[in-house]
Amino acid sequence: MPIHHRTHGSAPMRGGRKQEMRTDSPPARPPPVEEGPNRPIRSRPKKPFSGKTVVDPIRWSTFPKGRTLKLKKRSKRFAGVVAASTVAMMVTLAVPASSAVASSSSATFSKGPSQEQWKQLDKAAKKYHSLAGALGDSSKQVVSLPAGTSAAEKSKLVAAIPVGMDVTVKISRFTKEGLDKTEKTLSAKKWHADAGKYAFGFAYDAEQDKIKVDTDAPASVTQSLLDANPGKIRVHRTRFESQRSRFNDWSPFSGGASIVNQTIGPWAGCTAGVTVKNVFTGARKMMTAGHCGKEGDVFLHRYSDNSPGPYFGAVEARWDSLDMELLGGASYGGHIWTGGYQASTSFMGVSGGSNVWPGLQVCVSGAVTLNHCGHPVRETNYNYYPQSNQGTWIGGNSGFTYDQGGTAQPWGWQWGRATEPGDSGAPVYYTDQYGAFATIVGTHSARIWGECGCWKMIGVKIGPELDAARLDLVKHWE
Repeated sequence: MPIHHRTHGSAPMRGGRKQEMRTDSPPARPPPVEEGPNRPIRSRPKKPFSGKTVVDPIRWSTFPKGRTLKLKKRSKRFAGVVAASTVAMMVTLAVPASSAVASSSSATFSKGPSQEQWKQLDKAAKKYHSLAGALGDSSKQVVSLPAGTSAAEKSKLVAAIPVGMDVTVKISRFTKEGLDKTEKTLSAKKWHADAGKYAFGFAYDAEQDKIKVDTDAPASVTQSLLDANPGKIRVHRTRFESQRSRFNDWSPFSGGASIVNQTIGPWAGCTAGVTVKNVFTGARKMMTAGHCGKEGDVFLHRYSDNSPGPYFGAVEARWDSLDMELLGGASYGGHIWTGGYQASTSFMGVSGGSNVWPGLQVCVSGAVTLNHCGHPVRETNYNYYPQSNQGTWIGGNSGFTYDQGGTAQPWGWQWGRATEPGDSGAPVYYTDQYGAFATIVGTHSARIWGECGCWKMIGVKIGPELDAARLDLVKHWE
């Protein structure tokens, strides 16, 4: 039977019922070595694989402080070899001083306009009523004047251009009033019924004489805008990043956020999964791992310094055989955090769900190990039964396993990153070809020390989770 690292006691539950409560401290494990602030990495066991299978549920997270690693001193003999090699390299690579000077003097670097030149150009552009001041980079500057500007007025601006600057002066298709009107239309977001569901940024592009619109909206939403303004707008599809992050989130909360079970204690950290909705009522909930808490437990958002944040929700329902539970009581959105470092503000919109298949490369985005990808799915019908006192399991072929990933072997199992305690509940997903949207395949549950001599991670497939609770994923446009 798998060896599991968590025990539970029993404690009276609210309302007179008995409730299993976690009274132990975090499970013993090899001492972590910190990789950056608050990011423990488990060191690989030194002993060879013993033949036993050890399952480590990814549940507890304490963010211990890192230890100072001391390097052993090199022997004098080794130091002498290094020094001798260094001297030899210096002699071999020595270059005559005259050659170095010649190389330096022959290199020429073109400098762009000075700050004072830019100021003078911008002042002249505004004086002659340009549509957007001076635009361009250090090698190409463009000034665009409103439609109807006379040749004489254009000549005055050309004469005012600072000496040494290469500037193109154009007459635009827009009048000042026409440009203002188009920009007001963009600001109103009324050209399409779904325009308000997406982010937009725009500015006049003098070089192309068009309004450039940056947006994460699909072509089906922006096409009506292009049709209504032929030749006047160009669309650049992108995504926007705010200063929110998985450690600094607020309502509506996103999947992948750092959360803590306040009812159990400040060490009981987990990860928010994905936002779901009831197929009949549309009520939104946040999914996470079932072993993270029991019905009625209160969760808070957790900041990067481990301090508690705003109310995140309470456990409203739990499905023990799927290691799944739903948090409710707050507002949740159709995005997941995907940053690979603690201060990252990167996120992705959820575009839908999918089954898994062997070899599928997936990503997992947890609160401890953050976002990491390239994990090949190994088994697609996995069942996981931990010690009975955990209270949750994965049955009915509802689980799957995915390897650490890497590049050294065909499956690359031994070099990639593995999840850690506190990543439980994290969304497991793959992206579209542009890396802009996430397709959810499941939520993270545990990890197992496998026959490969490496960690394999265990997830719960999203399909059984949604079917069991009559749920659907909340998409980024909803």
